[in-house]
Amino acid sequence: MSSSDLARLTVRPEHKAVEISVLDSEFGVVAEGAGELSVDLMPGIYELQLRLGPSQEQRLIKLEPGQPHEEHPELAIPEGRAQTDEVQLAVPSAAPLDGTSTMREDHLRAAIEASSALAASREPSGIVLMVRSLSDKAPFTPALARTLSLVAADGRPVTVAQRAGQKWTTSVAPLQPGGYALRHTSPAGATFQPIWAAAGWQTLVFVASTEEGLAPDRAAVHMTRMLDPWQLNTPDQPDNRRDVDLAVEAARWSLRQGRPSISSELLGLLLRSKFRNPMLGIIGAHVMLLNAHPDLRALQTVISNLSNLVHGHPDVQALGWLLEDARHEGRADRPKDRISWPPMLLASYAAAIERDADEPGLLAEGSPAETLAQNLLVTGIWTTWRLPSETTPRKRGAAKGSKTDPAIARVLDYIDALAARREQPRDALIDNVDVRQCAIGTGLPSAVVARALATLRSG
Repeated sequence: MSSSDLARLTVRPEHKAVEISVLDSEFGVVAEGAGELSVDLMPGIYELQLRLGPSQEQRLIKLEPGQPHEEHPELAIPEGRAQTDEVQLAVPSAAPLDGTSTMREDHLRAAIEASSALAASREPSGIVLMVRSLSDKAPFTPALARTLSLVAADGRPVTVAQRAGQKWTTSVAPLQPGGYALRHTSPAGATFQPIWAAAGWQTLVFVASTEEGLAPDRAAVHMTRMLDPWQLNTPDQPDNRRDVDLAVEAARWSLRQGRPSISSELLGLLLRSKFRNPMLGIIGAHVMLLNAHPDLRALQTVISNLSNLVHGHPDVQALGWLLEDARHEGRADRPKDRISWPPMLLASYAAAIERDADEPGLLAEGSPAETLAQNLLVTGIWTTWRLPSETTPRKRGAAKGSKTDPAIARVLDYIDALAARREQPRDALIDNVDVRQCAIGTGLPSAVVARALATLRSG
């Protein structure tokens, strides 16, 4: 077949964050790209697959010999699918973002008003929490919204100013900078997610009410300067806000999937937006680290800028440690930067715990960052923990006192696995377990492992 018999396929999605794949009749990928694709293919039937964040659509297309074929995929609008033959991608978001299928004008206005109220408080920092329904099918009642609340680092409730509207509530909390948590009460018990209130910044947390109930594990988190309320467009970037909003949803999905599925162009846009929303820079830096060979010089610039913008933010400190690991830099001859509050992103917290195995004390002794690591739940990209219940059943053979101590249970599991490999009894190994190796194997801070081993040895 001559080149004149080939068919030119052109795919130009409405947004550059869209991933494109073309599959042949044997389901093999014959072409792929992001944002736009133009390729010559043999005539025949192909499957066109499109992805943006959690949304995926596909359709069959027929390519005729020597004939061009164009596709112009669109983004679904909140009111529903338009009467069009084009493939449409419905991109949901817990935040009322432009370009997403869950955008609601009244929800956006409520978020802006809540952010404006926080700015008017003139406090050094604060948190805005918005709970909203993403669809008419999702349940939403004031009682359901009240299962989500803000608490201080010591667990005491945070005083908030609340407002409610049609399928939404907002809570505004002017605060001193530091660590706080989102508490979600459900029949399964209370879970917590850390929030960092950075000096000079608002942190906005959006939680969706879905058909399965509230979904804090899929929350959208944004930041804006304390005196510059959150808004749809900014004077310095009036044209690309929609691109940024969709890029951050794609980036969050990249972290959830553990793969870099966002184009370099959009990643750059996300990183440049960190000056008005540092959370975008934090998420973007983690996406960079998903690449097999990340641009370490660019990553250093991003982290340095973030350190100046939100100094002391635990997620930024953890990114610095990840950069050192990527560079294979030594760790012994530098001052230790400690964190006392868990980072917001699970990837950040995991990096901090792993670094603590080599440099004990990086998670400040006795701090929430150290003690809460033993109660982690893996539910999404955000750090989440559940406090142990007094009624948690004890594993058979566990040491006395370990019933309410998940750290002891995890250390015992590690020792039992080691004993099985070495074909030795547990008691013969307890006195000789290496704290560092046990910390790495259990994913626990060194001090927590040391205390658990001390308890087991004394028992």
